[in-house]
Amino acid sequence: MINEIPELFVVGTKAYADRLVAIAHIAFAGTEQLVALNLDFGRALVEDSASICSAMLDAKNPEEYLDANKIMAQPMIEGLMAHWQSVYKIGSQTQAELMSVIKAQHTDMQDKLSETLEKVAKSGAPGSDTAITAVKAAIAASNAAYQGIHEATKHAAEAGLAATANAVTTNSKAAPKMRKSAAA
Repeated sequence: MINEIPELFVVGTKAYADRLVAIAHIAFAGTEQLVALNLDFGRALVEDSASICSAMLDAKNPEEYLDANKIMAQPMIEGLMAHWQSVYKIGSQTQAELMSVIKAQHTDMQDKLSETLEKVAKSGAPGSDTAITAVKAAIAASNAAYQGIHEATKHAAEAGLAATANAVTTNSKAAPKMRKSAAA
């Protein structure tokens, strides 16, 4: 058993380095997607702003100005919502891929730890069964806590996005009425 430790260390270190590289690739891919999305959104925003500005400058009276403002506001709000939904989707996909790699690493580490504990139990001193059982119980408890935190975080993020989408949709529907009453 003791003679295996250097070999296990080398194998474990290589596997850890491989997973770190995989995590870096996933993170960079997610970042590239977000940068491309934001550049496209920025470009569209500049073009939309120019057309809105032109329409408002072409208005011949305050009523035409308010009408142009109302007509242009809704598509911009919808575009902003679509943008944030895309950001959320990219973030969720990246998180899922990262969690997959981390979960694989966690599972691999657990398997190796269980294997090592079994070897220690077979070759261990009398009475070591109690300590090994305690370690296994601690591992099971930490896994349950980790899973609970992961699920709670996921649900909170989804609820936050839904609440934001609902608030923006509600406000975008109310906005033209507010502008109309302000003009009256």
